[in-house]
Order: sequence, then C-alpha cells, then structure tokens
Amino acid sequence: KNGGSTMRDIFLENERLGYGLYQGYTQLLWRQDFAVLQRIAERAVAEKRSPNHFIMMEAHFGFEEFANRPLSDLVRLKQLYQAAGVRCPIALMTRVREPLAYYLSFYKWGVAFRIQEALTKGEVQPQWGRNFSEWARQVPNLQSSIMVRGMTAMGAEYSGRIHASRRTIGPAGGRGWEELDNMLSKFDVVGTTQRFDETLLLAADMVGLPVLAYKYNRPKAKGGFRGGKADICPDMEACRALVKEVAPRDVAMWEKYGK
Repeated sequence: KNGGSTMRDIFLENERLGYGLYQGYTQLLWRQDFAVLQRIAERAVAEKRSPNHFIMMEAHFGFEEFANRPLSDLVRLKQLYQAAGVRCPIALMTRVREPLAYYLSFYKWGVAFRIQEALTKGEVQPQWGRNFSEWARQVPNLQSSIMVRGMTAMGAEYSGRIHASRRTIGPAGGRGWEELDNMLSKFDVVGTTQRFDETLLLAADMVGLPVLAYKYNRPKAKGGFRGGKADICPDMEACRALVKEVAPRDVAMWEKYGK
C-alpha cells in the first residue's frame, strides 16, 4: 500500500519498450537470479568493463523475504562493482507512508469487505473484528512489520492477525526497531508515498530509468467495498490516536524517514 503497483507499471512499460528487463513481484527464484547476476558481475570486473544490461526488480512480497537474502546480496553486488571501479549503478529504493493513511488503505482494500460479509452472515465477532478499530488493534505495527517481513500481509488480510513468527513487535526502541532501521539504512532512497514523483526522480537519476510517465494504479477494493474514509473512521482524530497507540514502530519509522 505504498505505491508498489504504480512502480510495477512503470517498470513493465520500460520493459515493453525494450529498455530493460523486469523481474519481481515475488522472489521465488531469487537465488537462481542472483547467481546469474553474480556471474555477470564477476566477468565484468575481470574484464574491467560495464555490463550491458538494465534490470528493474520489484520486491512486492514473496518466497524469499527481501530483508533476508536479496537485500544483502544486492548490497554485496554493488560493493563488488565499486571496489573494482566498474560502473554499474545499483539503486535500492523504497517508500514509507503516513501510518494512519497506510492502515486505512490496507483496510479499505482487503479487509473491510470481509468484515462486512461476516456481519451480514450473522457472525457476532468476525475474526478481523467488527470494524476498523478492532482490526487495527489485532495487527500492531502493520506497515513496519510488512516492510521487514512482506508475507505478514497475508495474515493481516486473510485472518486479521499477524502470526507470532512474523511479529518483530515491540516498543519503538526495541529489537524490532533496530532490525527495521538497519534494513532501511541500506537503501539509497527512502522516499514517501505522498512524494512519489520526487522519490521516483531521485532513483531514476541514479540509474538512468528512461520512461517515467505513469497513471496512478489504484487497485479496486476487494469484494466491492465502496465505503470511504469517513465511513471507516467517523472520528479521524480518534483513529489517528489509535494508530499511534498500536503502531509505535510505524510512527517512529515515519518520523525518521518520512519527514
């Protein structure tokens, strides 16, 4: 919920026009992909020449969590080129979103209709809770948890819970924060969803991404939910206070990287 679908459209348009190759959404075959990239890099370094490829990778979520293997692999690949003095720019980019906006977007897109359907069927207490506030309390630190463990999104959407094994949860200054902050510090550009264009330009300038024109990709809310923010949160300030309470690490991330 931070502009990933729009970014993917940009990559796919560049691929369609023949400017590069898109790889992504999941990292199911990351280890095989990286083995190819590593062989290309080693040959380029040995021959002291820049490799002739342009690859656009998207880590939406997947089998291989980006924070585990792909991120460290790409950092090492960048260091290999830099140490050899071979030009092959690698730009790592991500975006963060204002915490309440993130919760609202996720809820509207993938949770609201599930609660609506459950209540219509007569369920007294759906597993997601009965409304936005009850659901939000069940998925603390949602954005930062998904940032570090992308598959966390599955539990938050389909069961209204974050599985214990994926909860790097704790106070903003705890181990969970250190893991998150260490991960984000490895990116070249940490932008915001609200300043998507500026973030895109910074990364594009680093690697020469040719085509930047796009239309906002606004995925339709699942299940046909048509409610707006006012329907979800009649008292927006109360919802803002709730998110601040249940997502202190998200707030800390926004304070450091979003402003």
